[in-house]
Amino acid sequence: MFNRLHGLSAGIRAYQGHPYRRDLAAPPVLWREGTTRLFDFRPEGGQSVLFVPSLINRAYILDLSDEHSLLRWLPPKPACARCSSIGTRPAQRSKSSP
Repeated sequence: MFNRLHGLSAGIRAYQGHPYRRDLAAPPVLWREGTTRLFDFRPEGGQSVLFVPSLINRAYILDLSDEHSLLRWLPPKPACARCSSIGTRPAQRSKSSP
């Protein structure tokens, strides 16, 4: 049991120390209340598709980079991407949060 906990702890530390940092600008915010935001990935209109990421993954998991972004890939299509983000409490925010 100790080895499993040690492995879990080591994995968490490796994840937290990973050098990846998201370098995309945050998209426009359509609506905000508290820490919850609704991002607009295509302000020109079109039929909206709302993405609600899980509580485990932050909203930017769907918008990692220019080459790896479902939300930025959709706008040229007929659908218009919108994404909600519940954010974090102010004490938990990091510099990499969008």
